[in-house]
Amino acid sequence: MTVAKKYSDQTFTLSEYLALPENDRMEILEGMPYLLASPSVSHQQTAGAFYVALHTALSGKPCQAFIAPLDVFLDEADERKPTVVQPDVFVVCDRKKLDDRGCHGAPDLIIEVLSPGTRQHDLVRKMNLYRRYGVREYWTVEAELGTVLQFVLDDKGYRLAGAYEKGDKVPVQVLEGYTIDLDEIFSE
Repeated sequence: MTVAKKYSDQTFTLSEYLALPENDRMEILEGMPYLLASPSVSHQQTAGAFYVALHTALSGKPCQAFIAPLDVFLDEADERKPTVVQPDVFVVCDRKKLDDRGCHGAPDLIIEVLSPGTRQHDLVRKMNLYRRYGVREYWTVEAELGTVLQFVLDDKGYRLAGAYEKGDKVPVQVLEGYTIDLDEIFSE
């Protein structure tokens, strides 16, 4: 089970975060550190299936798909209270946001596979941050149920654009004309 557990009540600076050993999985939300445990097999299979579908569809196109762990620096301007996340899967269409450390700025699409230990973290904390920093499309996935909730950002915040289940095809709003067949994602 993946768990997002508050590491301490002491905030981390961006410099402290960047000095962590590479194998430490942690997110920093407005300076507060959260440890991330290794994901379950079903979590990893589901995230991997979304990544493969997006990576294949985007081959030779300007957008790129990525899979965790890779840092997304949503706010690194405030050295004392940075926000650095590691979404399960994400798509970036502006390659200027990318360097060897990760993505600097909001991805166009983020997909989070929910686990019992990360549900609150993903549905409340991270969703609010993704909205605030301008992630245009956000999906939450229930791997065990084979369902996807798709949220699209508009001038009022996130609106639920669709609720999908195995057997459906999800239109990717930020990738015009592209859909993901959930039968292929949840085939196991």
